Amino acid sequence: MGNQLQLFNQPYRWIIWGRTDHTIFKNLYFRVDSQIYLIEHPKRCCKNDTSDPVYKIKSLYKLSDAHLNVFENNLVEWTPQKGFLKYSTVTFFKQRKNLNHFNLNVSYVITDPDSYNHLEDFRNIHIDAISKLNWIIVGLLLSTLNASSTNIFQSTWGYKEGNSTIYSGMIGDLQSNRAEIGGTALFFTIDRVDVIEYVAPSAPTFMKFIFKAPPLSYVSNVFTLPFDTYVWYCCFALVPIIFIAVFIIVKWEWKDPVFKLKVEETHSNSITPLRPGFFDILVMELGAITQQGSDTEPKSNAGRAAIVFTFIAFMFLYTAYSANIVALLQSTTESIKTLEDLLRSRMGLGVEDIVYAHYYFKTADEPTRKAIYQQKVAPKGQKPNFFTKEEGIARVQKEFFGFHIELSTGYKVIADTFNENEKCSLKEIEFIKLLEPWLSIKKNSAYKEVIKVGLRKILESGLQRRNTNRLYLKKPVCHSKVYITTTWEATDPVFKNSKQHSNAAKLQPAWFDIILMQLGAITQQGAEAEPKSNSGRMVFVFTFISILFLYTAYTANIVALLQSTSDVIKNSEDLVNSGIGLGMRNISFVLRLLATSTDPITKSVYQKVSETGRRSNILELEEGMDRVRKEFFAFQTDPSVAYGIVKKTFQESEKCDLRQANRQNLFRSPFTWILWGHDHYQNMQNMYFRIDSKIFTIHKLKNKNMRSIKSLYKLNDYSIEFTEDLIAEWEHRHGFLWYNYLTYRNRSNLMGMDMKISSTAFFADVNNHLDDFKETHSDAPLKVTTAMLKVITEMVNITPVMAHDSGSNKCSGMIEDLESGLADLPGNNLC
Repeated sequence: MGNQLQLFNQPYRWIIWGRTDHTIFKNLYFRVDSQIYLIEHPKRCCKNDTSDPVYKIKSLYKLSDAHLNVFENNLVEWTPQKGFLKYSTVTFFKQRKNLNHFNLNVSYVITDPDSYNHLEDFRNIHIDAISKLNWIIVGLLLSTLNASSTNIFQSTWGYKEGNSTIYSGMIGDLQSNRAEIGGTALFFTIDRVDVIEYVAPSAPTFMKFIFKAPPLSYVSNVFTLPFDTYVWYCCFALVPIIFIAVFIIVKWEWKDPVFKLKVEETHSNSITPLRPGFFDILVMELGAITQQGSDTEPKSNAGRAAIVFTFIAFMFLYTAYSANIVALLQSTTESIKTLEDLLRSRMGLGVEDIVYAHYYFKTADEPTRKAIYQQKVAPKGQKPNFFTKEEGIARVQKEFFGFHIELSTGYKVIADTFNENEKCSLKEIEFIKLLEPWLSIKKNSAYKEVIKVGLRKILESGLQRRNTNRLYLKKPVCHSKVYITTTWEATDPVFKNSKQHSNAAKLQPAWFDIILMQLGAITQQGAEAEPKSNSGRMVFVFTFISILFLYTAYTANIVALLQSTSDVIKNSEDLVNSGIGLGMRNISFVLRLLATSTDPITKSVYQKVSETGRRSNILELEEGMDRVRKEFFAFQTDPSVAYGIVKKTFQESEKCDLRQANRQNLFRSPFTWILWGHDHYQNMQNMYFRIDSKIFTIHKLKNKNMRSIKSLYKLNDYSIEFTEDLIAEWEHRHGFLWYNYLTYRNRSNLMGMDMKISSTAFFADVNNHLDDFKETHSDAPLKVTTAMLKVITEMVNITPVMAHDSGSNKCSGMIEDLESGLADLPGNNLC
């Protein structure tokens, strides 16, 4: 009766008194997570037996309902006289993790048929990445539980079929008891909670829109942005003021009889005098505004002063406008930050053609998300914008286009296809707000506890992270940002004007005249003479237009280069050889350390700082940072302290060019560093705290009287993430509450990092027999070392990258690899 009502399941507990007789339990199902206790009383050998009887308490369970064997866990031994001889509690994972090769059905989701061939070889990692990762994790879980599996493959995670409660795909397998474990992680949704149970996080899988930030000209009229509104008002007011002033002066010139006679005498051998006409003066002003000069001028001193003022004023305005417009044309907009911005923008949108993307977009009911799907992804009367990952990312590269895709998959395609400068403007916007996917099991599974704890142990050991790092790519790093190529639409002139000078002189067929015309075109100052034939005018126009484009391109590039900073100073040696001044903070133990150093670079730095006969560059913190701000000066100090002064005293533009000269050789053994501060290490991301370093940080805890002491290190020099080890806690009244020594145990887990191993093979065929113990007489040291390295890599959790120099019969190559840093470890004994 209890078996039919499932009363032997959790949370019920049963105590059975008697002796072990498994035959009476053969028709009962004591699940792996059940709590059935048998108190076994001893059997006396005879009536006169007066020995202290030993009572035993055992827990009973079966692997499945079909199993006849009942497994026992011995928990307690007790006697009336001595009490407990043995006592332990039921720990499901520890005592019941051995499933004795019991078969568990596992259902996976594979969307690409080619993934069946690459579940373990780390090829095509952007295809079915989550299934490939979970295949490895579930394999480790089955090994931990000593279980076997029958694999089921589905093409979809599973959704309700119509109005029924039956699910398809992998969830359908769990719902119908065809599978015990969902082998591919899936997102949390409310309707699935009643059907399956989520047991452990799996992979950092997130789906977002990826797009290149459009240039500012795509969302704004950049031609009005170089000047403030009031500057524009002043510019427009300047035009009529100059017009009125020049008009009055020229009017006087042409009405004054004495001056008019003088003008007529010099007119034949000089530039045409400016006439007091509306269009004449307007054309002169247009020539000044467009920096093309004028073929007429006033003849009085007052008129010439007005003309000089006009050209100088408009030259400065033109220069300022050109510099600003070039910078703005290279700028990208930060105006697209939310889904509402994405909906309002002119950017096209597309979605990766995968099952769950169709589901989430079609079922979106929030107004903005629903509008994005109906207006931009699948507008009525048009083919929906569902693309393959390669098609979608290609459109992101070539157009202003947003593509919704799983981030790791998208970044793998981007890393393979984008140029370096194209990676710098990538942006993300989240469409579906979901937690990272979890692995699942069927509802009320008997193996929930052992599976859950087993997956947690795999996560904590670093094995899951190691495989995640090999399969999942992060956002590509922008290494070399260059200025953006400006499109024709962005540089289309705001206005065009053409003017004909009826009184322009005829271009004479002399070398000097033609050279003057070309110089006028090159300097963008125009020419006083022009050809009169159509063919001559065509050549004339072509000359000015071609050189105009060259002038514009040169101006744009030179402004961009004048705004750029140099990245040639990357280490201490570059800093010593540069013309930048060097200074150090006046801290006695640091100065003593540098003064006694034998490292050549360190000695050069100290000599440059303390050079006699010059101004002392050993400064206090505030003075040193003030010189950094005002001069080309490098100041050595603690960055976390220095950046506090930078935040208070530097202007925003002055913060953009700060660089650090990280003296890497000081953050290593035998030096010991103690840093007092907070838990944020953004200011130290460029520093390399080696794995053998002794860097200790002291932090305040919530209880202000307590301090925690941590050791800090990085796995490699290009990592930006720090690893912490909590070493001690201290309280001002009681001293150390507890402490540990820094030992090998603290840093024995290298989180699956790559370790390059170089070796020398004397026989070409050795690579085929490193593990099979065949031909043991050939390259025996290499084979022994390889076996040892395999054990070491498992102990410290590293990924070996092997390189064998087969058949060279030389050790020099391996030694050179170790000397140059191309290899970290030797693969065989040095010879």
